[in-house]
Amino acid sequence: MDVTSLEVGKTYAFTTKDFDIPTGGVILGERKVRTFVGMVEVGPNGMQKAPFFEVARENGTKHLIAVDAVESVALA
Repeated sequence: MDVTSLEVGKTYAFTTKDFDIPTGGVILGERKVRTFVGMVEVGPNGMQKAPFFEVARENGTKHLIAVDAVESVALA
């Protein structure tokens, strides 16, 4: 997935990967339709930072989705 091709303000379907819970069980991946706001790097000071998509819901609230947690991204 080429994250550099995403355009700010466009709406995409972000499909997340399944997540294996360390204590057992699985959280199934899901399709989240969101407006792309930009890319951010998050992590503690002095440590390597991880890339995240900053996205907005229909109601305007924003949240982050880890790039590593995304299986695919497509225009919605």
